[in-house]
Formats: sequence, structure tokens, C-alpha cells
Amino acid sequence: MYTDADVALVRRMDQLARGGMALSRAAKLSLDEFAGGSIAAQADVPYAPLLAALLEFDEERALAAWQAVAKGRDIVALLDRIVSPLMIAVGEGWHRGEVSVAQEHFASEFVRSRLEAIGQQVCPSPASKAVVVACLPGEDHDLAPLMLATVLRLTGLRSIFLGRNVPIDDLAYAVEDTGAGIVALHATTGEAGALLTDCAKRLNNTRTRPAIVYGGQYFDENAAQQNENEEQHGPRSVFYGGNSLGTAIHIIQQLAERIRPRGMS
Repeated sequence: MYTDADVALVRRMDQLARGGMALSRAAKLSLDEFAGGSIAAQADVPYAPLLAALLEFDEERALAAWQAVAKGRDIVALLDRIVSPLMIAVGEGWHRGEVSVAQEHFASEFVRSRLEAIGQQVCPSPASKAVVVACLPGEDHDLAPLMLATVLRLTGLRSIFLGRNVPIDDLAYAVEDTGAGIVALHATTGEAGALLTDCAKRLNNTRTRPAIVYGGQYFDENAAQQNENEEQHGPRSVFYGGNSLGTAIHIIQQLAERIRPRGMS
């Protein structure tokens, strides 16, 4: 998913940060260093200016950097190649104590505001095929599923984004109310991921018995859990959405093609 240039830049930022440099300064210095070499000639290392602006709480500069990286990219490429690694860098910096809670929240809310603005550009018909997108109970990281819900809207599906930490019964009620034939679930932790089985059983008792597409860091890093999910639920009802936004979109679109539009018998 990332180019050699992406990896090289992030590694250099990480090296500087581990040496005690503030992450915002490390991002700036790394970009300056690469500006003198061939890596800077590639267009695939543009998120460092956005990262630096966000960590300095500079919204005006962050917006300009966002517009620069968005230019000429489709939405999936923007989110998969720019936003995802950007937020990974912020999260890793937070875990190392180099990014404050305030910086992490500012970066997250900036990205959230951009996604919401993009999603509001379209309003799918109530008759469109519905996909419920939610975090499993106990999961508080909802930017990745918000990215998914945003792109689904742009493809013409009626994505219904429920956000973080959704109780299983409430999720089932939403599926019943909307008639959704697909549910996309997200987990980054083992505690949340372990609830996938209970969730699948509950959703299987709803009227639509939706297909489930699951993803997130926990599942990406646990192949054994993926195999267990398929053994328990069968490959025709529960699907691993892959480790990229593009893969998840493709799987959901394929599933949606099998669903009759609302109002058709």
C-alpha cells in the first residue's frame, strides 16, 4: 500500500523522534532532508507538511496541505495513501509519548471534518441499498470506518454510520430499521474484536440477516482470528475486508450487487 519513499520518510521521522526530537520538528526536518535527493521528486511523500501543520495546531496551513495532497487523487487513493499513514504516524507518536492527547485530537477532528465535508456532497436515495458501518462494542477509534462510510456514499450506497462503541442490540435495531443487507464492523483491539462472533449471531437473527464485513488493526494482525471467523460463520456470511480501504470497498460493492434494491420483490 505504501511506496519505498513513504516508508523511507516515515522511518526517518521515527528515527529523529526516538532521538528526542518533537514529532512536529522531526516531520519538518525529514521533509527538508528528502528535498535534496531523488525521493523528493516523487509525489508520494506529501503528507509530512500536513502532519507538521496538524501537530502545530495550524488549521490554515493544514487545510492548504490537505488541498495540495487531494489535488489529482481520487478519494480512495487520498484516504489509503495519505490519510491512513498520516493517522498511523500520529497514533504511534502518541503511544511513544511524543504526541500529546491534544495534538492527536486536533489531527483526528481535522480529518473528521474533511471527511464529513466530502460525505455531504452527496445524499443517496432512501431506496438505495443500505450498509450499516459501525465500531464493535468497546472500540473508540472510528476514523477508519468513517472513511469507509464516506466512500460508500460516493459510490451510491446508503451508508449509515453509527460511529464508535455501538452496543450489539442497538446495532441490530439499526439493521432492522434500515433493512440493511450489509454491516461493516471495525475493531483495533482484541477486546472489541472478540465480540465479532456475538455480534454475528445477533445479526443473523434479524430480518435481513446481513452479510458482515469486518476489518481493523486487530484483524489485520491476527490471521488466526480471520480463519476462526470463517470456520464459525462460513465464508458466505462473514467476510474479512482486507487491510486497505480499496479492498473493503470492492468486497462491499460485490456483496451489494447480490442485494435487491428496496421495494423490489
